[in-house]
Amino acid sequence: MTTAICFKCGNYKNGAFNICENCNTCPESEEELAISIVMTDNYFTQSNLNELSKFIKAGGKPAFAQNILHEWIDQIRESGILKHPTKQNYH
Repeated sequence: MTTAICFKCGNYKNGAFNICENCNTCPESEEELAISIVMTDNYFTQSNLNELSKFIKAGGKPAFAQNILHEWIDQIRESGILKHPTKQNYH
């Protein structure tokens, strides 16, 4: 399973699209979904994820290269996932 960082609170969670057990937040918008995909062990080493987690917990807001986010947003739009959400996909 993919290790991810919650975009809101910085805690670790399993899976980019899953609900965070710490803050009960789940990515819902295109941008939140794209950021959640990027903040995983598919993109970052464990050391980098630790730093990202600390940064968000300290009040920082993650920012990534716009071209990467736009690529993921395009894929999210093409997938239609936001048009047909299910509890399994998000909660």
